[in-house]
Amino acid sequence: MRSQLRRFFEVNRYYIVLAALKVLAEEGTVELAEVARAIRKYRVDPEKTNPALS
Repeated sequence: MRSQLRRFFEVNRYYIVLAALKVLAEEGTVELAEVARAIRKYRVDPEKTNPALS
């Protein structure tokens, strides 16, 4: 149950990794392709509505 809530509210380890990679890509430290690779690897839906806005 908790893991499902963490995934729904985008606060599980995968979303934290994606957030960190996104910041690093914005800084130019890693390639944007790394972010895309992590999205595929962790099966994150980039089109999902932000739960904070629901």
